[in-house]
Amino acid sequence: MLISDSAYCTKCVLKRNHPGVVFKDSGECDLCNGNSMEIYLDKYGSIVDGYETFMSSPPVSHGDYDCLLMLSGGKDSMFMLNKLTTETSKRIIAYTYDHPYESKYAIDNIKEIGRLIDVDYISFASHAKYKKMMRKVFLSVDKASVPFKAEKIPCAVCSSYLIATACLMAIDLKVPYVLYCADPVQMLGVEHELKKMIQSLAFHLGLDFLEELLGRKAVEILEQDSLDLPLVVFPYVSMMGSYDREAIITDVKKLGKLRPSSIGTMCSLYPLLEYYSYKNYDCCIDSLELAAGARNGALPRDTLISMIGEYRKIILEIAVKDRLGDQDMAAIRDFTRKVHPESEVEAELLCHKIVSLRPVAQELGILNDFLVSEVDLRSKEEDEFLRSTRDIGEDF
Repeated sequence: MLISDSAYCTKCVLKRNHPGVVFKDSGECDLCNGNSMEIYLDKYGSIVDGYETFMSSPPVSHGDYDCLLMLSGGKDSMFMLNKLTTETSKRIIAYTYDHPYESKYAIDNIKEIGRLIDVDYISFASHAKYKKMMRKVFLSVDKASVPFKAEKIPCAVCSSYLIATACLMAIDLKVPYVLYCADPVQMLGVEHELKKMIQSLAFHLGLDFLEELLGRKAVEILEQDSLDLPLVVFPYVSMMGSYDREAIITDVKKLGKLRPSSIGTMCSLYPLLEYYSYKNYDCCIDSLELAAGARNGALPRDTLISMIGEYRKIILEIAVKDRLGDQDMAAIRDFTRKVHPESEVEAELLCHKIVSLRPVAQELGILNDFLVSEVDLRSKEEDEFLRSTRDIGEDF
């Protein structure tokens, strides 16, 4: 793969057809030349204000808790729960949305952290509604309108839904702050105002389905401006310049029998998200994050471009097969070992995620409507072309 390939930004790994990204004549994308920074700076300022408001707020006088922390079982939420309980006097209730595609690692971590840290805990689940929502999102692709981050729409809808359920729970408990433990990069891609989250859900899902998912209260939030709503807080903004993934993993492991693996705690919808991104928008779902790494020199651009292309082939041509042969499995394992050369465990976890593409799609109920291998797609397009040429010949 030539790093001077004109299909890519000259400074990062974004392709010229990346959703919502504009390129200059020089070949740079607008993220590399700084034209999009104003949006992020405004959002960052708002996130900082929210965090400072939360940290300086006095104890809640009208309820039992000062904040609700969304506990996913991942390293970041476990670390932050421990940090806030040991370093502040905030009265915290931990909350988990128990969705049907949570990993075993995450489930086990939630149980263990509850044993290790003395906080009240509450969970909520609605598996049928969650599955219905994700089926709709995966199967609804508007190619006429391709906004920035279109490749992340299923993730964005899921995140907004989970945060919205947490906020509605907080309203019932009279808790003014909801803590979402996205890392410093992730938080800039997440909507932080509850009303805007619900507006986004209504746009993607429709108002009737929104009410079915979240109840009448969500519709009232859209219709009224005077409601006193919980503030969504991103506590990792306090570590914007000091966030260290490996240090966080090390600290979490010290707490007890926890497995803070990024791959292990990833939800099992992950391969479907990658397929959705590659199939519909010709990019990896983490392209923006990888591009940031290439932009700041943390990751080698030419290697990333090569690996993104290799991953595309694995997802669209191999993982979609009815049956995976020895050569297929060897190709997947070879790739996952390149991604995680330092850990055979992490490489094998990623391999397992990739090969679960078809079983997860089948369990969600979208196998036949969602998955088509790129090889089959090309064959179908060729057949349609041949039929059209025959039809033209018959007309003459």
